Amino acid sequence: LCAPNLLKSARYDRYVLPESVQQTGLEAKYREAFRQAGEAAVQLRAAGAGEDVLSYLLLSGQTVPVLTTMNAGELYVFFRLRCCNRAQWEIRQLAEEMLRLVYPVAPHLFAKAGPACVSGPCPEGKMCCGRTAEVRARYAALKGEPQNG
Repeated sequence: LCAPNLLKSARYDRYVLPESVQQTGLEAKYREAFRQAGEAAVQLRAAGAGEDVLSYLLLSGQTVPVLTTMNAGELYVFFRLRCCNRAQWEIRQLAEEMLRLVYPVAPHLFAKAGPACVSGPCPEGKMCCGRTAEVRARYAALKGEPQNG
C-alpha cells in the first residue's frame, strides 16, 4: 500500500498518543497539531493539491484502519517479530492483544507463539533486551499458563 491510497480512509482525529507526551503535559499541544494538520489538508485539497502532496500530512502519526488476513503460519511469524521488546510499542501492543485473542481458540497451535525468546534463544544477539526470563513469564501469564518456578 502506498500512502496516497490510504488517504481515502485517513482522518486527522485518529492518531497515536504516546505516554511520553501525556507525561510531559503537552497533550493539548500535541492534539492541536493534529487538528491543524486536518485543517491544512482541507485547505490544500481545496487549493487543488494532489494526493502525492496530501500523503505527507498522513505520515505524522495518524492511524489508518487496515484490514488484513493471516493464516496460522503467518500469525506465528508476526508474533515472533512484533511481540519482541525491540518492536515499536504500538505494534507490540496490537500483537499481544491478537495473541491473547487467538490463543484460547487454538492453544496447542499457539503454545509457543510470542517473541522468539519465548520458545528458544533470543535472535537479537548483542541487541537482546536481556529480559528473557521476564518475557517468558509475561507470555505464560498472557496465555493463562502456570508459571514455572
